[in-house]
Amino acid sequence: MSFGRPYILKTSGCIHDGWLVLSEYQELFSADYLYYLLSSSLVQNQFERLARGSTVRNLNIELVSQVTVPLPPLAEQQRIVAKLDAAFAGIDAAIETVETKKVAVEKLKTSLLSDLLIGDAVMTETLRLGDYYDVRDGTHDSPKYVDQGFPLVTSKNLKDGKIDLSKIKYISEKDYLDINRRSCVDVGDVLMAMIGTIGNPVEIIEPPKFAIKNVALFKTNAEQSPAYLRYFLSHPRTVSRMMSDAKGATQKFVGLGYLRNFPISVPPLAEQKRIVAKLDAIFSELAVANEAIEQSKLNYQVMKSAILAQELQSETA
Repeated sequence: MSFGRPYILKTSGCIHDGWLVLSEYQELFSADYLYYLLSSSLVQNQFERLARGSTVRNLNIELVSQVTVPLPPLAEQQRIVAKLDAAFAGIDAAIETVETKKVAVEKLKTSLLSDLLIGDAVMTETLRLGDYYDVRDGTHDSPKYVDQGFPLVTSKNLKDGKIDLSKIKYISEKDYLDINRRSCVDVGDVLMAMIGTIGNPVEIIEPPKFAIKNVALFKTNAEQSPAYLRYFLSHPRTVSRMMSDAKGATQKFVGLGYLRNFPISVPPLAEQKRIVAKLDAIFSELAVANEAIEQSKLNYQVMKSAILAQELQSETA
């Protein structure tokens, strides 16, 4: 699967068949040089070309044995390692700074959610979710999957505020219609994962053409802001409480009754819209900042790869 990533072992132990060990190399290779070598595009490209399999691609001893690598004297290897260590030290420090900035952005988002959803609202009334919203859930049955048909959205398909259909399963039209008689999803509704990683709320903006299974469904009306509910359900305090109250040992879950009784602070609609507008504007700015942070991190990684490739390829010239 994620093949080719090297590690220098600092302990003794056993491995399973997903690992390959390179040992007794000390007369030919410095451990650090070998690590850098295996990390380089010079070797990684060969791994990619040699890997076998369609769905899950793998390497094995025979395939890895075909890889060719430059082998300078040990003294030259140590010189290369020293040069790379010095070059990477500054880049690694820059990457760490970037990671710190990303953590700061996430903390700021949490703080803003708390201030606006809890401390900044006026005339807030505390209700239960079921008192204010029409709270339902998807089917609990396991319909037969088909090669082509209608998508069946589960908790696993709710990611980062969107519905991810990249690994979706399909059901027949009959099952689709049967499920939607009870749990039809409409524009303006909010979905939330209620099994596994509880939370990940998604506001439905475009007309949906799917059914849901083991997903909480909050139906809203013209007097309610679905975006306000989405922000409330994504608040770390809400998620933390739900995860703490969740049942199940192997896989956590919250039931429909629990969700209907979960408390929520609800201001008037105008106040909901004001809070949402403020959060949308700030979060849009934070998204741009986050994108710049991610791009900086990518640039640093590309820089590391370029330095590594240049140094090692000079040995093959």
